[in-house]
This record gives sequence, structure tokens and C-alpha cells, in this order.
Amino acid sequence: LLTNFTGNATAISSSSGVNLPANAIGASDNALAGFNVVGHEMVVDIGLVVPNTETVEFTMFSNSPASLGNVITVQQSSSAVGPFTNAQTFSNTSFGFPVESFNYVLTADAQFIRFELTTFASGISGIDALSYNFNQVVNVCGATFGTPNTLPNTDGDGLTNYLDIDSDNDGIVDVIEAGGEANSN
Repeated sequence: LLTNFTGNATAISSSSGVNLPANAIGASDNALAGFNVVGHEMVVDIGLVVPNTETVEFTMFSNSPASLGNVITVQQSSSAVGPFTNAQTFSNTSFGFPVESFNYVLTADAQFIRFELTTFASGISGIDALSYNFNQVVNVCGATFGTPNTLPNTDGDGLTNYLDIDSDNDGIVDVIEAGGEANSN
């Protein structure tokens, strides 16, 4: 079943030095998580695993022409504590509102996105929202695709039950135990 997943980041996993980091979760509302010192960082929990090659979008703000030189480095991980990979850098091209949108392309499945101010020119750079929108095949039957099923071998003799004429190794042929006749196939 092809299912569309759309939404926004749900939580801040960690933050260091960022002003009002919770402003980065939820939908874009012009409330910002502010970065103004090199090394300020926050890890955003998307709330689900976004598959490899998909894009997440975030909105970013700069408060003055001088802050256009600020650089935010974005990285991804499947764990809140890393390792974080796929570093990409972003800077605003205009300042003030409306905020600018940027796309970050994943190079592996990821649930956590880290934002870090890596170059500081002036002012404040802010992250407003992180969103996702992708389609994925979902198995409604509960089986995992790509994982082979293990066929039962009740007596442990190396033959799966459907090939073993006495699957429980009790000396009585399975067809007799099932109520059939000895000459049954």
C-alpha cells in the first residue's frame, strides 16, 4: 500500500546554546530557534524515519544584511547521539520575513537532524520549522519485505516440517497422526 507521510518535526532531542529551540518544532509560524555563536547546535527529532534519498525542508531566517554571512551546517543521523553525517551548509540570501525555505537531501535513512552555526558574521540566524513529505510502500499485513521467513523444523533434524514425514520425531508418520492412511501422500 503506497502511503504518504507528511508532517513536521516533533521534538528537540538536544540543544546547546540555541535560544528557544522548541520554536523549531511544529509548522512554520515565524517563531525562531536562534543561533548567534559558533558551535550553537540543536538536534531535531523528526518523529519517524525518513528514507534515504528523500528531502526534508526547513525554514531559516536572518535578522540583518550582516547576518547573511552566517552559515548553518545541517547533518543527519538515525540516532539522537550520532554519528551525524552528510554535512551540507546553508545561508540566507535575504533577511527579515518571510523566512526562506531550504531542502536537505538525505543520503541514508534518518530520524534526527542536527543544525549547527559553523560561521558567524553578525546578528541572529534562526530555524523555524522542519518538515517532511514522502511516499513509502507500507505492508498492511505486518510482514517485513526482504526478510526471508524461517520455516518450522519441530524436531530439529534439518528438514522443514513440510518435507519431513515425521516432523515431531515421535516414530509416527505425520499423515497417520493427522487421521489419514499409511498409503496417503
